[in-house]
Amino acid sequence: MFLSIAVILALALSIGINVWLFMRGKKPAVKQSIISIIQTKIKDVNEMVTLRSYFQGIASDTETGKSVMGIRVPATGRKFLAVYSGEIVCGCDLANIDISERFDLNKVIVKIPHSVIMNINVDPNDIKVYHQAKGLFAPAYQLDDQNLVIAASIEEMREKAVGEWDLLTRSDENAKRNLEAFIKSLGMDAEVEFIEEAEAEKAEEQEVKEVKELEEVKEIKLNLKLNQEEVL
Repeated sequence: MFLSIAVILALALSIGINVWLFMRGKKPAVKQSIISIIQTKIKDVNEMVTLRSYFQGIASDTETGKSVMGIRVPATGRKFLAVYSGEIVCGCDLANIDISERFDLNKVIVKIPHSVIMNINVDPNDIKVYHQAKGLFAPAYQLDDQNLVIAASIEEMREKAVGEWDLLTRSDENAKRNLEAFIKSLGMDAEVEFIEEAEAEKAEEQEVKEVKELEEVKEIKLNLKLNQEEVL
């Protein structure tokens, strides 16, 4: 009887160990499939918009007029003032992200580039000209002149977005939070890091090198094919 119990216990222990080993062996495969899903989903997005900021801009221009021998000529100056609204769109380029896994920690490490200003949208219908004046001998502001003034103002908004408003930092924070939440929904923890400029340049150089090498291989194959045709 004792022998039968011992055999049963040994058999149960053997089954338990085999099941444990089987499940242990399956985990990396399951996690690897999750890694593949993460890579596919993120790369399919290509560009991730993480922040939209609306603003009111003022476009103004003042020309004092022409001068002759240091003396200003009267009635040659002009002024222009317009108000417009716009939207600054910030986000990350996800085409060249790097994803690595830590199976022991059930975690993936995602490296993405820092946010950039992807676009500044201005609706032409929202541009309101509030003031436009010119001297008797000054040319009127034509549409091209007005567009140049407004374009210069938009560039000032871009500089403010990067500096004074610090939109890119906020965009980075949103990108990190959104990616971590997305990967968490797939059953894994995530640590999102940002690729610094030097690292990004190195990755870009490597990509250019790989493309060049691929072109060289294609050229060699083409030459071999042509040589074979000549021999035939």
